[in-house]
Amino acid sequence: MIKTNLFESSNIAPSSKNWYRLYQIAAGAGILIIAGMLWMGFLFRIRWLENAALPTIGLLFLIVGWITQSFNKLIAGSLLFGIGLGFAAFLTSLYLTMVERVGLFGGFFGVGWLLVVLFSKRIIGKTAWWALIVAALSVGVGVVFSTSSRGLAAGI
Repeated sequence: MIKTNLFESSNIAPSSKNWYRLYQIAAGAGILIIAGMLWMGFLFRIRWLENAALPTIGLLFLIVGWITQSFNKLIAGSLLFGIGLGFAAFLTSLYLTMVERVGLFGGFFGVGWLLVVLFSKRIIGKTAWWALIVAALSVGVGVVFSTSSRGLAAGI
């Protein structure tokens, strides 16, 4: 009986009355992490650290959404993660053409939508097929553009 009560009291899901406190802690931690990453990146001129700020926010939303079983937060986290990776690839790929960089951004944006599809089955109990359509289109356009100098989009 004591073990059961111990395990039930250690659950941090929002079923208790203190769910808002979890969001406050996560938001505060996220702000401190992002501010620290941006400050260290500017101070020491570490470009990749500055570019990693947006995917880190996305991961934070993913973690909070997973803990609280909130599909809306998982959607926000997945898209921020994909957009953040896309921007990081766009800004750091100096040796690629502009069209290839746009292709990388589109591919990573599609990966964000693919994460929505993967997490939907676990959180809401059914697969969000609508997100798979957007993921397939984004990844497809990304592949066409990222191989532009060698393939289909060479005429663009």
